[in-house]
Amino acid sequence: VCCDLDNTLLGDRVQEATFHTWWSKLPPNSRPILIYNTGRTHVGNCRDAVRSSGLPEPSYYICGVGTSVVRVEGDVVLSSLLRDTFDSRWTGREAVENAVYRVLPHNRATLQCMSEQSEWKVSFHASNLTEEEVESLRRELPYACIVYSSNRNLDVLPRGADK
Repeated sequence: VCCDLDNTLLGDRVQEATFHTWWSKLPPNSRPILIYNTGRTHVGNCRDAVRSSGLPEPSYYICGVGTSVVRVEGDVVLSSLLRDTFDSRWTGREAVENAVYRVLPHNRATLQCMSEQSEWKVSFHASNLTEEEVESLRRELPYACIVYSSNRNLDVLPRGADK
């Protein structure tokens, strides 16, 4: 079972309680593998949020909008397996920032805090982008996957990664 974490389970007390009740009723020896998917970059932030919510601990977290997979038991990071699927033209944050600012003025997109950035994810605050602006970004960054969500979060990932 793979569930979106933020603004789906977390942040909605009714959903948290419903999911926890459903999960608790499953016989422990026949429960499916539980995976949480999140845009959060660091697994520690995810684990803290899950623990404080009372949601069950998953077996895996998919973090950074699909750019890393972390197995909870033993904290084994499996992101190296994903790297082989990423577009080899990915050149990192500086090139992505330059491309985004060529398409969008600085007042349309601002870089999120450094703790939300990673080698494989460049994240911006970008409120109310038009479909034309998002399409322009896709043309400017053909080696990237553009994820625009909640009408405010712009994540640029290597092609091959995705939420």
